[in-house]
This record gives sequence, structure tokens and C-alpha cells, in this order.
Amino acid sequence: MNAPYSFNSRYDPILENPFRLEIDYNKEIDERVRQLQLMKDKYNSTIKNTVNNESLWTKIDTEIRSLNNDQRNILFNSEDYIIIDNQLKALIQEALINSVKNVVENSEIGNKLLNQQLNLIRTNKDKIIAESNKEIETFKKFQIAAQANPNLTYKEFCETINNK
Repeated sequence: MNAPYSFNSRYDPILENPFRLEIDYNKEIDERVRQLQLMKDKYNSTIKNTVNNESLWTKIDTEIRSLNNDQRNILFNSEDYIIIDNQLKALIQEALINSVKNVVENSEIGNKLLNQQLNLIRTNKDKIIAESNKEIETFKKFQIAAQANPNLTYKEFCETINNK
């Protein structure tokens, strides 16, 4: 006759402690909670800084919008403003170009044009260097001639040399 029940001699999660005794799980959990709290604090401080720190672009736009058209024209015609604005435009242009260089190089027409430009540079490099050196030599000769004749202009000197 068979017994109406069976006996399981393997691992029973109800009867046996599933946690190993050598690990202090309370410390483990506390440490993980501490790490998560640090991550939360860092995240919250980043969010606060982002919200509180209005971008410089927005601040500039706000200041410009606060001016009327005549005041804007005065600002935009200011020599200092023009210098800074041109430097910013050059920086923006460089950043935009750098962000698309890979796309252009990997396109069929872009690759073709880049290769043409590279070949043009390589072909004309020696002529460009020679012309540059010639201009430097001409200017050195002008400096010597200007010592003898202080009223001599560079334009007059070049015309004199070219007519010879």
C-alpha cells in the first residue's frame, strides 16, 4: 500500500532559510539605499541647476527684445558688437561644418568634391608656396628701398618693379 503523501527530500524554501548566513543583508540593503539616495540627490541638483541656469542665448535674446528698433540698430552697428557677433558666427559655422563633415564625406557627391579639392590643393601647392615666397621677397626689398626713400609706398614700389 502506498502512502497518501510523498516526502520531498530536496530543498524546501519554506523550511530552509534562503539567505546565506555569511552575508549581512541588512547592511547590503542599507548600502544600496544609500547609493540610490546619492544618485537621487545628484539627479535633483542637476535638474535644479538646469532649471535655474537660463542659457546665455536666451538671456541675450531677452535683452535684445527689450530694445526698440532704433536701439537695436545702434547696438547692431556698434563696432564691438559686430566683432563679437562675427566671432560667434564663425564659431557656429565651424561647429555646424564639423557636425556634418562625416555625412558629406560619405555621400557620393561629397566624396567626389572633396577628392577634387584635395587634388587641386596638391596640384597647386608648389605654385602657392612659390608665389607666397615671391611676395615676401618683394616686401623685404620694399623695406630696404623705403629706408632710402621714406616717402615710397608699397604700391609705388610694386608698380616700379612690375614696369621693369
